[in-house]
Amino acid sequence: MRNTQLLDKIKAVVAMLPTIGTVGSQACVEVAGAGYERALWIINTGAATTSGLLDFKVQKAAATGMGGAADVSGAAITQLTAVANGTGGILVIDMPVDPAYPFMRAVCTTTTAAIVCGAICLLYKGNGGNGAAGAYPVSTAYALQAVKV
Repeated sequence: MRNTQLLDKIKAVVAMLPTIGTVGSQACVEVAGAGYERALWIINTGAATTSGLLDFKVQKAAATGMGGAADVSGAAITQLTAVANGTGGILVIDMPVDPAYPFMRAVCTTTTAAIVCGAICLLYKGNGGNGAAGAYPVSTAYALQAVKV
């Protein structure tokens, strides 16, 4: 049995900077998925005003900079309302990384009133960029602070 830690198998990337409830388009960060087969997007929501609405989807592109980005089919959250959100929760999108379009970004918009939110993307099932399952990319970066005991 191989002795490994979970962080040896995944790469955590900030996908959307946490907000304090600003209305409009949220600040999302490009995620480079080359070398991984799957991307798990975790959206954490918090407080919302009664008329808050949140739309969240994932786009992909062939090159960095997201030029010509297209929506990923099926990788969208049904519009979240403040009533459904309650006092907060976690939403998840688990999708394959398209090797021809490995650059991804979240597109998140809050309308009418804001919902506090943020997101991370966990890249997993590394293939080392060569298609061999389980061959994790050498350049796997850890979170800013990872505590391994």
